[in-house]
Amino acid sequence: MLECLGLLEGELSAGGGKPYFSGEQFGFLDIVLIPNAPWFYALETVAKWKIPWDGEFPRLQRWMKRCSERESVKKILQDPHKVSEYAIQLRNIFVTSD
Repeated sequence: MLECLGLLEGELSAGGGKPYFSGEQFGFLDIVLIPNAPWFYALETVAKWKIPWDGEFPRLQRWMKRCSERESVKKILQDPHKVSEYAIQLRNIFVTSD
């Protein structure tokens, strides 16, 4: 997981500090990736570990914040707390405590 986030961080770094994956414009890759952002909170909650955003993925964290502030994204992005509740329900259904 952290390796994949590292790849995304690297792509944002390679863009020379541009705000989006395609540069100055919100593009296809941004559209495809941003709906996954609420799941990061769910993973942290369910797995009880923290993604080292500040230390290892600061550009990715800023990108998520920037995208989340767009009106088009606000309309479709799920509340991270609701996604977390859903993830907990899934864990309770599919994970047994042997």
